[in-house]
Amino acid sequence: IVGEWHLISWGDAEPEFDVYIEFNEYGKFNIYQQTWTFTYDRFTGTFSVNDTLLSGMYSDGSSWLASYIHTVEDSKLTLINTVDLDEVGIYEACVIPAEVIEEATTTRAEESVPFL
Repeated sequence: IVGEWHLISWGDAEPEFDVYIEFNEYGKFNIYQQTWTFTYDRFTGTFSVNDTLLSGMYSDGSSWLASYIHTVEDSKLTLINTVDLDEVGIYEACVIPAEVIEEATTTRAEESVPFL
């Protein structure tokens, strides 16, 4: 699961938003999302993997909305929401564009809701 990922499918459709996730070898993540804004928001925190279950906590101490069953195959990461099994995200291995990272380092809007 360690690596950089770009959301390419959400619930069997092309997403109407843009999300990149970076999981590093130290159990930390960065989410860069452009969901309800014109710019990217950045969320950080820690994650853990227990067999096929992926869970996380944001830097502010709040947990992800759900845990996810994950699989990695052929440079694709699939995350299945354990609360709503119809919520399936497929991510492709990538290099997160520098302009996304640079844009997301600005202060995020308070109304931004984390993707996971």
